[in-house]
Amino acid sequence: MKNFVSIDSFLKKGAILSLSRDLFVLGWGELSANASCQGAGFFKQNFDLSESRPWRVFSNYSYLSKDELREFMERVPIQPGQNKRQWSSAIFSEFENKFIRIQDHIQMGKISKAVPVTYESSEGCLTSFEISHFITRALKTSDSNYLYGYWDDEGGVLGLTPEVLFRKNGKNLFSMALAGTKESHCSASLLNDEKEIFEHRLVVEEMDKALMDLGQNTWGKTEEQCVGSLTHLKTEVNCILQSEFSFDQIVAQLHPTPALGVFPKKSNLNWFLTEVSDSARGIFGAPFGFQSNLSEGFCIVAIRNLYWDGRQTKLYSGCGIVEKSQIKKEWKELEVKRNSVKQMLGL
Repeated sequence: MKNFVSIDSFLKKGAILSLSRDLFVLGWGELSANASCQGAGFFKQNFDLSESRPWRVFSNYSYLSKDELREFMERVPIQPGQNKRQWSSAIFSEFENKFIRIQDHIQMGKISKAVPVTYESSEGCLTSFEISHFITRALKTSDSNYLYGYWDDEGGVLGLTPEVLFRKNGKNLFSMALAGTKESHCSASLLNDEKEIFEHRLVVEEMDKALMDLGQNTWGKTEEQCVGSLTHLKTEVNCILQSEFSFDQIVAQLHPTPALGVFPKKSNLNWFLTEVSDSARGIFGAPFGFQSNLSEGFCIVAIRNLYWDGRQTKLYSGCGIVEKSQIKKEWKELEVKRNSVKQMLGL
């Protein structure tokens, strides 16, 4: 199995990221946390980019196909009678306070959009069996999602995201704006929804400004993308970089996009981080990625995940608030997004 040691080593301390529909990179073994990385390594940051040593460098890496990864995960013994987790509900009053705060700023003309988050929690951290079970479940979901995860002795994260922050290959950079959501069974098109289109265009506008500082942009057509039980608006963009930018520099330039942050970003990011964003959200909505060398890297936006430490596991979701947002509809969207994670991971 391609230079693999043992399933136990990987599940004790490891990382994973799907680089494409049929290619996964895994890291395991001896681990160091570094401020920079000149070769291969995983990039794990907090949402507010406060982690001073975001690079996780393992002693071993392997690239596996989906079939090889599925075969590898089958080495974990089945544990019959494993109880499903019990989740505490998200707190509406906390969300309501954030919603009002955002709408006040919108009415004052300071912002056009912001993205608050809420969460459900469950006691205890994920076990090795749960990690393996969730990875196996994730392999059966939509190919439009990217599987990612990292865990060590202190905690971890595991999720499936449809959102790519960037893919870098030399001076070619790919990214996307992903904003606007509906349940996939709804027949009405997001392309005809004024509120969702407005929200999406704010993301495109802010990202275009950020990318213009890096190079020359070519945007594609806005389309609907079905990702399991949810459908989003997506617009892809290709950028020819004007010079060699590092993985860290591109992250700093793009993150957070208005899909997870605030618009306009430059004058309101500090307000957003202190007044709207949850300081305990950790990696939710943060950049997470892998670079094989200085010229090639892939970075996703860490949404639709489980995030745990030594005490509890959290399941976050976020929604974009604009002037025409209705609080009950947004609260429902938050629940639908969390339920999609539970469905994908078999919770």
